Amino acid sequence: MEPSLVAEYKWKTRLRTAVLFVGMLALAGVLGLLTFGWEGLFWAGAGMGFSLFLGQSIPIEWVMRLQGGRRLQRAELPELFEAVEHLAALAGLEHVPALYYIPSRQLNAFATGSRQRAAIAVTDGILRVLTLRELVGVMAHEISHILHEDVQVTRMAMVVNRLTRMFSFFGQLLLLANLPLLMTRQVHVSWWAIALLIFAPTLSTLLFLAISRNREREADLEGARLTGDPLGLAAALEKIARYNKGGWHGDLYPGSKWYIPSWLSTHPSTRERIERLRTLA
Repeated sequence: MEPSLVAEYKWKTRLRTAVLFVGMLALAGVLGLLTFGWEGLFWAGAGMGFSLFLGQSIPIEWVMRLQGGRRLQRAELPELFEAVEHLAALAGLEHVPALYYIPSRQLNAFATGSRQRAAIAVTDGILRVLTLRELVGVMAHEISHILHEDVQVTRMAMVVNRLTRMFSFFGQLLLLANLPLLMTRQVHVSWWAIALLIFAPTLSTLLFLAISRNREREADLEGARLTGDPLGLAAALEKIARYNKGGWHGDLYPGSKWYIPSWLSTHPSTRERIERLRTLA
């Protein structure tokens, strides 16, 4: 692997994430000012902070229980536990993520929590189908999410997106309430403001999806750096796409009725991810 190439990719993804998030905040701020003024914007910001606090205080066990998961014991998968411990040490994490098992045939894995207390869930399907090398690549990807606090970044973007939707909803209600005055021209509202009220939720959602895709790109890069084996993760992604014919995995099969354009997905196209990983190798 070429370290300079990894560093260049990571720098670009972080810059994109920052620009997109600032764009989301600016959009929500302008909409909040139009709808509620400065005071309303202040209370909306306070509400956003409270929502983030509540989200972080939810125990990991609850999240896993909602997925039907249970905590794995070391004796069940000793090699996977060793790999996760090694990767966590390489990433500089102070605490090794807990491992959870989810009884699902889908090939999937996800991380939750923060650097102080995190967990990685793996499904029955992914444990049965992937080789140890491929599983290590997936674990490195999830540990990268934990390292960069991607759960918190995504949660913040989601809260801003919901605020934007709320501002738009109340703004449109105000427009409808004042429709008679607008029609008689007793009140003047800029067409730009009306367009913003209508289209802001869609634009905010697209920005949110773009942020999520960027976090996935960086997790791929950091995961490949941790293992030194980008082809292991690439093989895992290809196998996951083959078995999970649908959702964001379906982009390797554009003829499928489940095909979703990558710009409407939380993940980059699998083909793009595999090609980037092969370039690193």
